[in-house]
Amino acid sequence: MSELKRVMDTLFKTELTSQKIELGLLDDIKSDFNFIDKDFGTIYDAFYDAIESAKNKQSLIKNDLPKLDVIEKNIVQAIQKLKDLGLDSQNAELSKISDKIKKYKSDINRVLTFKL
Repeated sequence: MSELKRVMDTLFKTELTSQKIELGLLDDIKSDFNFIDKDFGTIYDAFYDAIESAKNKQSLIKNDLPKLDVIEKNIVQAIQKLKDLGLDSQNAELSKISDKIKKYKSDINRVLTFKL
């Protein structure tokens, strides 16, 4: 009888230990999930807000591209008129603006290549 009792006690302890391990694993899973669940909604919303904001900015910057083309065309005409009048010294400022416009157009094209 004592042998049977010892076997039953051992089996019972083993079963309890297994249940404690399973409960510990469940607690770990719940804890890990709660950590992610707590931040997920905020991160998800912020991500899509950032995408919408980027789309809006992309649209605004796209509208600037034709304006820059017009300014660039006007600069070319102004430089030619200044040359005709013998005022070549005034071209330096227009050349700086023209260089900035070229950089802006390059930057705008790079921004517009992003698919949002």
